[in-house]
Amino acid sequence: MTVLLTVAAAATAPLLRFDSSFDRFLIPDSPDLTAYHDFADRFGNDRLLVIGIECADPLAPGTVAELRGVVAGLQQVEGVQRVYSLVSAPMVRGTGDTVRLAPPVDGPPPAGSAAAELLAHLDGDPVYARRLVSADRHLLGILATLNPPRADDEAYRRITEAARAVLAPLGDRAHLSGEPVIESEMNRFMRRDLETFIPITLVLTAATLFYLFRSLLGVALPMAAIVISTVWALAIFLLSGRTVNNVSSMIPPLIMVIAASDAVHLFNHYRSHAHLLGRTVAITETMRRIGPGCLMTSVTTAAGFASLMTSPIPALDDFGRFSALGVLFSFCLTIFALPAVLHLLPVVSPPATRVVHGGWTIALADCIKGATATILAATLVLFAVSLAAIPLIRVETNDLTYFKEGSRIRTDTAFLQHHLGGVRPLDLVLTGKPDAFTDPERLARLARFGEWLRTIEGIDGATSAADLLTALFARFDGQPIGDHSRQAIAQGYLFFEFSEEGGEELARYLSDDRAIAHIALQEGESLTSKMKVQIEQIRARAAHDFPELDLEVTGYAHFYMLISDLIVSSQVRSLALAFVLVTAMMILHFRSWRIGLLSMVPNIIPVTCTFGLMGVARIPLNSATAMVASIALGLAVDDTIHFLNHLQHERRTTPSVALALAPTLRAVGRPTVYTSVILGIGFGTLLFSRFVPSFYFGLLAVATVTIALVGDLFLAPALMLALDRRRG
Repeated sequence: MTVLLTVAAAATAPLLRFDSSFDRFLIPDSPDLTAYHDFADRFGNDRLLVIGIECADPLAPGTVAELRGVVAGLQQVEGVQRVYSLVSAPMVRGTGDTVRLAPPVDGPPPAGSAAAELLAHLDGDPVYARRLVSADRHLLGILATLNPPRADDEAYRRITEAARAVLAPLGDRAHLSGEPVIESEMNRFMRRDLETFIPITLVLTAATLFYLFRSLLGVALPMAAIVISTVWALAIFLLSGRTVNNVSSMIPPLIMVIAASDAVHLFNHYRSHAHLLGRTVAITETMRRIGPGCLMTSVTTAAGFASLMTSPIPALDDFGRFSALGVLFSFCLTIFALPAVLHLLPVVSPPATRVVHGGWTIALADCIKGATATILAATLVLFAVSLAAIPLIRVETNDLTYFKEGSRIRTDTAFLQHHLGGVRPLDLVLTGKPDAFTDPERLARLARFGEWLRTIEGIDGATSAADLLTALFARFDGQPIGDHSRQAIAQGYLFFEFSEEGGEELARYLSDDRAIAHIALQEGESLTSKMKVQIEQIRARAAHDFPELDLEVTGYAHFYMLISDLIVSSQVRSLALAFVLVTAMMILHFRSWRIGLLSMVPNIIPVTCTFGLMGVARIPLNSATAMVASIALGLAVDDTIHFLNHLQHERRTTPSVALALAPTLRAVGRPTVYTSVILGIGFGTLLFSRFVPSFYFGLLAVATVTIALVGDLFLAPALMLALDRRRG
């Protein structure tokens, strides 16, 4: 039955899809997400492909011919709606009665003074300044709007690949970025990590198990638990319609390294007793001694992960939900399937070359008994230092930092932002009554508001319907927008609507009833903390300039700020819930509030130290690291439970903790080290990832496992000794 279920579960693999869009990090049907979808339906997709082509002279005939070829290629890409460039952007040209919409270069490229005049005009154009030609004249800019009105990662992947194919003949002179490209790169990195590190983790885990147990059975049983529990959890994940993002991509490696823990404890205990007690009695004794501890470790670990289900962020909810499910699957396989397999196989004895009860555990027990006060004092110092470092943690969500320094997407984006302005969209929507934006005075205010927006540090551009009219009237009669009548404003709108290109351009910035205006901003700032300051400034200024209108801030850059705020609140909520749940379980399990509370100390230390490490190492708290606290608590609690279970068992026949300590460590020391080594190696493979979220996940997990191991071998025994001595 287990084999059939696993085969059926594996058959769901074709359902695997990747999705890095912000929808998975925002509350479904929230006002902010609903407002964005309404905005996208009304004004179109705000995400652009941003392309730069290096050149010696932007108006040289060869350069313009090359540009026309690239534009023609991009226009053939399915999903590209319109391409803006020197040879294709609808720009107001001519003067007086000859005014028309035409590309800046509509025919042979100008030369001499005509070329200088055109470039100067572009520099002052309110719509295209710095977008089509860089200030240093050595980079041509191309902007491509896309058809999908909402996030569609598969469509973005196809568009990005097609755009790269068009740009390929240009080699390193071409630079490509924009949110669709960044999302596609994230998906590519996640897919590559899963394809690379899952096999590596399996191989290294198997090799580690063989080194530790020197037994094929000792490899096969834990590996079966790993593979089956991971496949089952992922099958349910896929069947429920979930997609893989930078958070859920960590579910498989997490389940894989945790799933071996219970199997290692079970097999280690069984192997130590089978040659003395016989197969049936050894299995019964193993289940009696190890079963309750495995149940407790699995439930508490699952509770730690499941606490993330309280997060309003769907991606974190999914991570907690399916990680917890994988842990429970692993427990069921270990408790029900593995003993049945052992019952069918010959008795396995420890290798003759191995000493089952190593002397190092006795030396460790003596060390702890002689240095109890030192261990507790050192722990207190470490705890204090870690607490002091926690305020250094930065709450930042910036998808560019998910790629390492020097990666092509990161260097291209930085290059384009430096020469052409920001690639992230930040959108403002002003809503009034019908025909609100046919009022010349209000449009003049809108134009001045746009000028002010362009002075904000980090805002590289701001475009609205007022800018379209400003460009038109500057060519038509040279008069400012506020000096025109409502009739002239209406005729200005008709000028754009007379052509297909002009109508589409106007529709990007103004609703048909002239009641809703869209201001498209180029966000060049990458730090969400600074974006928050920007948005507060914008809200205050808009309230002053447009008291009669409603302002809605939306767009991709805005969602980064919202996600950062959600991460902080959900982190506090999930960690508090996990701590309460695990503490209550520990008290109930050990039937002692004193032992239950003390047992949490070795588990709080890894959590605190991990946060402290984030502060010292300047690792940001973002969507990729938001689950670290729940993982730290879930990982740390396992071996603490096994230690205290064995200690309670030994205390039934020994008068003190001091005497019970050596046999307890002898029983749990080796499997504790075994499981920690397996966890460390499993998570450690992620340190070789070029995808920063995977790297940070591996780094923080390895740090947690290491600190938890030290805590379980030194701090937990020292606490129990101190408690026993105080009672005595």
